[in-house]
Amino acid sequence: IAAASRSSGHVTSRRHRVFRRLDSSVAVVEDLALLTACVSLFLIMVVKAVDVTLRYCFNFPLEWSYGLISHYLLVAAFFLAMPYTYRVGGHVNVDIVVRSFARPIQGAFRVLTLLLSLLLFSVILYEGLILTGKSWIGTEIMPDFYNWPSWTSNIFVPVGIVLVEARIALQLGARLLNVSVDARRFPFFLPRE
Repeated sequence: IAAASRSSGHVTSRRHRVFRRLDSSVAVVEDLALLTACVSLFLIMVVKAVDVTLRYCFNFPLEWSYGLISHYLLVAAFFLAMPYTYRVGGHVNVDIVVRSFARPIQGAFRVLTLLLSLLLFSVILYEGLILTGKSWIGTEIMPDFYNWPSWTSNIFVPVGIVLVEARIALQLGARLLNVSVDARRFPFFLPRE
């Protein structure tokens, strides 16, 4: 009996280590995506400030700024910040009814919502990959001042979604295997509190 419990404890601790490594690896990629989203937001601010200054002070607007901001920087900011937002629980979470249930039922609802989320994000990922692939193969361009390729804007959708799916899969696996993961840690590039 003692050997069986030691073996069970070894498997559990090994499971915890594997999940911690997976969680850390996904978190680093999520943090890099968040950093890219932050840079995108900063660039939106800089490009818009320069554009407004040139437009109203020198009557020389940046004709390409609208296309850059709306087709690239906003898309990158949104889809690359989404994985981190999901990881820290910053998304909308309607659980007012579920909180009134017993703990085991809450757990079952959490597994169900994770499965449904995985399914929904899989559809979004599939469609994002199809859209990106079509724009790549068809050499589609953005109808703007400069003829920028549209796949470079579309690629942010599947990149952000695949990271959200990785996080959901980790949470689902951790819940099913009864393993805890530390999902709410700060990004590596921010100072610790």
